[in-house]
Amino acid sequence: MLPTRGLSMKPILLFVFALCMFLNITTGCVKGPLWRSGYVSPWARQRWAEEEQLAASLFSKRDDMQAIVATAVKGTDADRRQAALQLAHIAQTDPVLLVRIDAIQLLGELDAPEARSALMAAAQDSQSDVRMAAVNACSKNTNPESIQILQQIIGGDSDIDVRLAAARVLKNYRGPEAIQALALAVEDPNPALQLRGADSLQAVTDKDFGHDVVAWRDYVRQNTRQSPAVSPIPTTDSPTDKPTLMR
Repeated sequence: MLPTRGLSMKPILLFVFALCMFLNITTGCVKGPLWRSGYVSPWARQRWAEEEQLAASLFSKRDDMQAIVATAVKGTDADRRQAALQLAHIAQTDPVLLVRIDAIQLLGELDAPEARSALMAAAQDSQSDVRMAAVNACSKNTNPESIQILQQIIGGDSDIDVRLAAARVLKNYRGPEAIQALALAVEDPNPALQLRGADSLQAVTDKDFGHDVVAWRDYVRQNTRQSPAVSPIPTTDSPTDKPTLMR
């Protein structure tokens, strides 16, 4: 063994790092963490081209969907229903998650039974990002079906962030159905959801009990009919078989 006393390891480490960078640049370090620095490698150039093509496809699909909605909103009921069916198909089948999310959010701009059915399906998706998109879509069309979707999410979603978003969106609604949905929030054991429900109830009812959750519970119990049981939605996020976000 060579003597190492007095020999600094710093020059050796610098040499090893320089060698690794040289090999990475010349070979592309195929599928390694630094593959983007391998600009000489044909594999790296091909990967860049694939990513650019995917990004272009994403923007193209987004523009196409926005055009479909813009035309349908100005058209007949049949136009809106047909547009909703197109977006619903994209929301259910596209392999790119961002495209699905865009389609779901655009569905909120269409007043059609098919759009509401698609949003109900999205609210039960295994992907929390998809369910969040359904919540955002419900903020654009304040109808009784949207309240039902938001109520089910508050009562049964597996992701607290999605539940909080649903309670926040309900502040845009009015009427006993919205109060009844928010009753689930203030009755929930999660403090964050209680406070979010209280904030939305203040907007919905024009009452001001601040963050006094007990006062809000008394209020909703006195001003809503007996709430039916809300079946929890099976929305446990699956770590496998997820659609592509951006390859």
